[in-house]
Amino acid sequence: MKNSDLLHYKGYTARPEYSVEDRVFYGTILGIDDMVDFQSESAKDLEEQFHKAVDDYLLRSGKSPKRSTVVCLTSVFRRNCTGSFRCWPRRKA
Repeated sequence: MKNSDLLHYKGYTARPEYSVEDRVFYGTILGIDDMVDFQSESAKDLEEQFHKAVDDYLLRSGKSPKRSTVVCLTSVFRRNCTGSFRCWPRRKA
């Protein structure tokens, strides 16, 4: 599956799927220890349901949005949920 086939929101990812038998689109948040799923009767609303599932997960778990991290020679760059980057000085070991 291509990365473009995945849903992304606040650092969380889900793979959308479709159940022919149930006639619903559904998905599960990937990369977390908890089981958090979402569904929608239309593909159009599936991403919105994913966003609601992530927001609910963050609220109930007390966790913060994930940040992508890239380490360079002098700084750590983190991508926030809007896709832009912020830079923090690297911690000394």
